[in-house]
Amino acid sequence: MIIKGGPILSKNGHADTADHIFNGPKNERITALQGNPFIMQDMVFDAQNAGFKYGFHHFKISPDKEISRDEARKDFEEIAQEYGFNLDDAVIVEHQKPRSKKDN
Repeated sequence: MIIKGGPILSKNGHADTADHIFNGPKNERITALQGNPFIMQDMVFDAQNAGFKYGFHHFKISPDKEISRDEARKDFEEIAQEYGFNLDDAVIVEHQKPRSKKDN
């Protein structure tokens, strides 16, 4: 499994990342499992109002084999624990890429 991520500056807003996540043209299929762009917008507004440098963290997870959503949820829970956030507050979106193998 490959996990990449990076913080999104609150001064940059949420729009570019939300557009990439929810409308990215390089995806065959996009399934919102939890949350929406408005929640991402709220995250950035809250961060800006609190004077925080970052609005949220964008993680990309690429399994090397097919995993169930329950298995993925366990991985998300570990990331949430490591980074110190409540997973219920996260936006989670599943992407199917044309380049992906049939079994992942």
